[in-house]
Amino acid sequence: MLAGINVVSLSAPTIALGAFFIVLLLWLYIYHASTLKQSKYRRMDELQDTLYAYSRLAGQLTLGLEREGLPGEPFHGALILALQESKSAPCLHPHIQEQIQGCLDERDESRLELLQRSLDREMARLAAERNQLLSALHSPSWGQALWQIVQPLFAPLAAAGIAFLVYQFIMEIDRSLEPLSVYEWVAVSARFVSGLVTTAYIYILALSKPRTATGFTNIILSILIVLAALFHLLGLYIAPYALGVQLLLFLLGFRLSKPPSRKERPYVGHPDLKSGRPVLHHAEVQAEQSEEKEIDKGTE
Repeated sequence: MLAGINVVSLSAPTIALGAFFIVLLLWLYIYHASTLKQSKYRRMDELQDTLYAYSRLAGQLTLGLEREGLPGEPFHGALILALQESKSAPCLHPHIQEQIQGCLDERDESRLELLQRSLDREMARLAAERNQLLSALHSPSWGQALWQIVQPLFAPLAAAGIAFLVYQFIMEIDRSLEPLSVYEWVAVSARFVSGLVTTAYIYILALSKPRTATGFTNIILSILIVLAALFHLLGLYIAPYALGVQLLLFLLGFRLSKPPSRKERPYVGHPDLKSGRPVLHHAEVQAEQSEEKEIDKGTE
């Protein structure tokens, strides 16, 4: 039965190189799995420290607004100290930071009410993320346990993909008996660069977890950049155009991730501030809408 099988003899250097490459990939998997687990613990510590600072500030805000046993001025010393301490929270949201600084600069009671509402929403969001991390680390579900095994594979797969791209690039240049034309050289180089970009963004997608609207936008752009690599299936001549599409999507990311203008942020004297209604940042509006949708799904 084995008579028709051709046995390929491998030299000792080839075997040694293959064994080294396998050991390298195995080391990358173990190292990446350990790094991912450590990053989750670091994130949980950051969330806990931030929630501790926010809870102290929320308590002082409640005392300052209700004036229980305190003088008429809501900005008492303990509240100012809590505001300053909250500015050093590890997971401090930029919008919360602006509101804290506004309270310290303006000393306006309406700003305290706005900050209290924003702080309650942010604490609920961070507490939910902390609970999710605790569940994933100590009692993961079946899908979470499977993802914890699969996710570290992307590091050795990315290394293998880069090695294949380098090999393909070298072989494409060396296989031609005649020198490559200018367009062929550009096309081969564009395919190589596009492959590196695609590999990088697949790796980013495997590790990313959007926590904000901007993060979700980055995920969509990353998916589009990866899908643009499918144009290479049409042939080598299309490689420069595929790379051009990926570069355009990459530059579009700077435009879409630009922070909101000052006009979109709440200011002192805003009509809703005077009427006592909450003035929400655009990102907070989106967050509230997504939370309402999740609540509606849970009640159905």
